[in-house]
Amino acid sequence: MHSLSDTVFVFDLDDTLYSERSYELSGINAVWNKLLELNPEIRKIISLEQLVKENEQWVELVLQIESQNLTISRDLLLEIYRSHFPSIELNDDSCQFLSFLVENKAKLAMITDGRSFSQRQKLKALNIEHLFNPLQISEETGYPKPKCESYLAIESHYPGYQYLYIGDNPKKDFVTPNKLGWMTYGLRNRGNNVHPQLDKANQRIYMPQLWLNKLSELIPRVSR
Repeated sequence: MHSLSDTVFVFDLDDTLYSERSYELSGINAVWNKLLELNPEIRKIISLEQLVKENEQWVELVLQIESQNLTISRDLLLEIYRSHFPSIELNDDSCQFLSFLVENKAKLAMITDGRSFSQRQKLKALNIEHLFNPLQISEETGYPKPKCESYLAIESHYPGYQYLYIGDNPKKDFVTPNKLGWMTYGLRNRGNNVHPQLDKANQRIYMPQLWLNKLSELIPRVSR
């Protein structure tokens, strides 16, 4: 059991609180709308569904099709994608667990990798930016995971507390908090995660101490 009064709950963002794939689809849709604005005839050559199917190769596909269009560039496509206001939602169990923590006045923090503007746009779209203090975004701090500085910043902000970290990616999420003696929980892939959950069972330090199917499974483990 973890006490709400002396534990800081530290969250990852992408594929932990919401589906990162939904962000990708939202971004591709924003690009598609801009392409139609710049060149309505493009719908005769390609469809939104084809861009989505291309997944990570959609930029190259657009550039190949629009090779003679001087208004289209890789930088423009990526800027539209990264700066759009996303259409994304919290997972139901994330909403349930966060509501539980807020109602019980728990302390929440976040460590997330990514560009400052994009990550903050996601948090605003999810209406949760105000919940996390400190909010450690790698572009702002200069320390992507698994570097220890963001984790130590949370310890410094809340000295003397227990720290519970929740993430999804064994490649970078759990190794540092494990080394620091934090409690670590991993949210299992629901089938559409952007990054695979590589099995590092032979490197236990990279794995969470416990896997969860849903964040709401933590509620019974948290005592008042």
